[in-house]
Amino acid sequence: MGHKIKIAGDDPGIGVRFTSESDPSQSVKASGRLAENTTSKLIGIIPALSVGTWKAVIKTQYASGAAFLKTPRVVESAVNLTVDAGK
Repeated sequence: MGHKIKIAGDDPGIGVRFTSESDPSQSVKASGRLAENTTSKLIGIIPALSVGTWKAVIKTQYASGAAFLKTPRVVESAVNLTVDAGK
C-alpha cells in the first residue's frame, strides 16, 4: 500500500525493481503485467530472486491529473522481502 504509486509514464526506467539490501548493485526488474495498478496498490508476480533480503523500489511518473511528472518519482517499500533457501 502506498500513495500515488501507480506505474505510469514514458521514462524507460518506469516500473518495479527489487534491490538487494546487502548489495545494492544487484537489482531485478519485475517484468510482465500487473494484476492491479492503482494509485495506492500494486499487485503482480515477484521475479525469481536469489537468497537474501530485498527492497521493492517503484519508479513512476504518475501525477493526479492527466499529465505525467517530468521527472520520475522513486518510492521504496517500507517492508523488506526475505528470500531463504527453502530447506
